[in-house]
Amino acid sequence: MTIPHQSTEDTTMTASPEPAVRVTEYTVSCLPQGHPQEHNFSLTVAERSPGRWAVQRYSSCYDADGNRGYEFVSTGRGDDFVARFRHSLDDALALASGSLRP
Repeated sequence: MTIPHQSTEDTTMTASPEPAVRVTEYTVSCLPQGHPQEHNFSLTVAERSPGRWAVQRYSSCYDADGNRGYEFVSTGRGDDFVARFRHSLDDALALASGSLRP
C-alpha cells in the first residue's frame, strides 16, 4: 500500500476539528457514589439512538409505567419494542429517579 506524500509546501491544510464531547450514559442511584453496594441499587439511563434513552438494570429495561422487559440484542428489537422502551432524556431520568424512591 502506498501512502501519498504530502508536500511541505501545501498550505491548504486546515486545522483539525475540535473533539466533540457528549454524555451517553447516566447512573441513577439511591446510594452515594463509591458505596460497595451502589451497583445493586442503581439504574442506568443510556442513549440508544439520537434522542432516545433506555432505563436499564442489567439486561432489563423499563417502560414509562415502570414495567420491566428484556433488552434483546439490537437485531431483535422491533418498532413496538423501541416505542415502548425508549424515552426522551427527561422522561428517562424521571422514570429512573422515581423508580428508586421508597
